[in-house]
Amino acid sequence: MTADIDTDIYMDLPPGYHLPPGKTIKLKKSLYGIRQSPGLFHDMLEEWLTSYGFKPINEDGTIFKLVRGSEQVLLSLFVDEGLCATNSESLYKLFLSDLQKKLDLSDQGDLSFYLGVAVDHNLGTGVTTLSQEQFVQTLLERFNMVGCKPVSTPSEPN
Repeated sequence: MTADIDTDIYMDLPPGYHLPPGKTIKLKKSLYGIRQSPGLFHDMLEEWLTSYGFKPINEDGTIFKLVRGSEQVLLSLFVDEGLCATNSESLYKLFLSDLQKKLDLSDQGDLSFYLGVAVDHNLGTGVTTLSQEQFVQTLLERFNMVGCKPVSTPSEPN
């Protein structure tokens, strides 16, 4: 996940690497973990997506839509995670193949987890269930509240 840098960024080498005293290195591409990386990556990806034919459908450029005839691909982006929905397997495979030429990525298969939300599809009943149980469990563990007891809210609901 590297993008061109639009400003000079200098950094020290990590521990174990050495440069002569008073020397530092200048980055030519963004690195994962630097403050500017997500924005630079998003700008690079948005430029590629629009050249491919996608159009942003919201103000912050996190959801894109590609329409070719009756076929469509919707793409949701958040930092370095993406989610696709389509009515055309062939258009999706073509898009994914072309995107893989630009980026190192893979198809993770059917959606089961995205941005901290577990997704369960029951094709038999047509029901999709969303859950943040793992997120809540992680919070309880982080704040040492795994064994806590529930209590009523101080006011009447509604």
